Amino acid sequence: MEGLLCFATIIFTCIQVEGQRVSPFAKDAAQTIRELRAIGLPDFDDGQNEPPARVPGLLRQLNQQLRGLITDTLTDPSHHGIASEKIFAQLRAAGWEEIPSNKWNAYGEINRISLSTPSEGLLVASTVRPSCRRLALQNFAARTIA
Repeated sequence: MEGLLCFATIIFTCIQVEGQRVSPFAKDAAQTIRELRAIGLPDFDDGQNEPPARVPGLLRQLNQQLRGLITDTLTDPSHHGIASEKIFAQLRAAGWEEIPSNKWNAYGEINRISLSTPSEGLLVASTVRPSCRRLALQNFAARTIA
């Protein structure tokens, strides 16, 4: 029984330590994504073509947070493995939940994070997010089929 208790304590401690390692950028990005998801998309069928006023600022904020998260991940000396997977793992640990693309109905969804080196000494990181118009077309198609 004492051995089991010791093992459980070690596991709990490891989980706490792992939880403390979540990047502040990942936490902030997950919160911004939650805010964007709460806004939802405009009703294109009603002629609303512009995003709500808060969306552009929140998207700029999300870009800055993702840039910080990507930079932290790439400069982390303990980093091993594929960077984009570690970035998504950080977002998940911060509370971000991935939604299948056929259920996207808000701003701020992340489809892919790509890292490339087009020339020596240069690293390009890009996040791929669906456009508002594409989301509206997906939602329209889903409503039409249903």
